[in-house]
Amino acid sequence: MMDSSSITIEDVAREASVSVATVSRVLNGNSRVSETTARRVSEVIERLGYIPNPSARNLRKGESKVVLITVSNFTNPYYSHILSGICDAAQFWGYSAFINSDKDANQEKVFTSMMEGKRADGTIFLSCSCGDAWLGKYAERFPMVQCAEAADGVSVPYISIDNYGAMCELVRHVRHLGHEKIAYVNIENDFLSTRLRKQGYRDSVASGSFARGFKEDYVVGTPDYSYESGIAAAEKLLSLPDRPTAILCGSDMLALGVMSRAREMGISVPGELSVTGFDDVEYAKMFHPYITTIAQPCYDLGLTSMKKLKECIDKGSNDNMHIVMPYELKVRESTAAV
Repeated sequence: MMDSSSITIEDVAREASVSVATVSRVLNGNSRVSETTARRVSEVIERLGYIPNPSARNLRKGESKVVLITVSNFTNPYYSHILSGICDAAQFWGYSAFINSDKDANQEKVFTSMMEGKRADGTIFLSCSCGDAWLGKYAERFPMVQCAEAADGVSVPYISIDNYGAMCELVRHVRHLGHEKIAYVNIENDFLSTRLRKQGYRDSVASGSFARGFKEDYVVGTPDYSYESGIAAAEKLLSLPDRPTAILCGSDMLALGVMSRAREMGISVPGELSVTGFDDVEYAKMFHPYITTIAQPCYDLGLTSMKKLKECIDKGSNDNMHIVMPYELKVRESTAAV
């Protein structure tokens, strides 16, 4: 008996008394093959133990079975959960993932090299900025999806939560607890989520009969989402003559830094200061007080992005659908009434 690894498609065709093209059609699920012939070929494939060469088949079909994922920092726990969702879905459909995580790399160069060289069938962008208009040049040529962030004016699918609404809900939460002096800490970048959250904060604190209105010195921009940046922001805000009683943060790590510095300054959380985060990563419940935050469905964001990319690959075209995933306000120990 022949070793199954040495069985070729020609062997199958000869044994089933059909052409190689017919065997190929059966393997690819082509409906042009009659049911009787397809059954005979399938029985021969099973009896001989023929294992198709996926690389060769993909090459003939013009596919790589690889998806390109661009992300600024995959060690960030927020991105890592999205990547898990993407990779699990990709594996289900037989795709491998190539992750480009070099912050300083020319993303357009990497993208065009992979896509034009047919080394990837589609791309998921996790950290494109509003100004990445170059994406628009390729929107009609290559399957792509924007996840969590989106470039201005680029008509490709976009998967995210309602960042504006989520920030408005955080403001409503602390105002319901009686807070009027509400500060905001977030990274300074050109991301759409940053723009929408800041606008949600501005609009919410300036509304209502008891609002003090927007105060510029209550807004602190940071270079990143790190714990250290949270400490520096808290130092600035909590040293103000009229310091805030609530600080809303653009990430849970920033919130941890704010709470740490507050404790060092003798300010109790949540007794004298309420603090909120964003994303609901593991750290949010690692130390007391547990952080009140917005829980993003990170894994499902990734899963949905890969599902949408698969649709675009199969159709051979993109749409401009914006899929809004649900978020949840998690009220925990870091916020309390004034």
